[in-house]
Amino acid sequence: MRTLSGILRLSPRRSVLTLKDRFVRLAKSSHIPPRHDPGYNKAIRHRHAAILGICALVDSYPYTVEKWMPGLLTNVLAEHTYDPVRINAPTFGVLFPSWA
Repeated sequence: MRTLSGILRLSPRRSVLTLKDRFVRLAKSSHIPPRHDPGYNKAIRHRHAAILGICALVDSYPYTVEKWMPGLLTNVLAEHTYDPVRINAPTFGVLFPSWA
């Protein structure tokens, strides 16, 4: 996540917005089935990738609040605080940095 954040800091704004849209779309489209379902691990990987990408976007601007950031935090990232542990750990690290 830290490596992607560093790359995003140096990237043009339009590519950051493209990635934001991609990660949000992936997070919203990935439904996690019950554990015994054969597609469970794949769904977890997709959701985890989306959340890690969103966390990297937020971490890439540590001293500013971009126009898209409040909505991303409240409408997308906060929805995943009760996801399985592998997914919600980075979420808590971004939403509550002093607790992580």
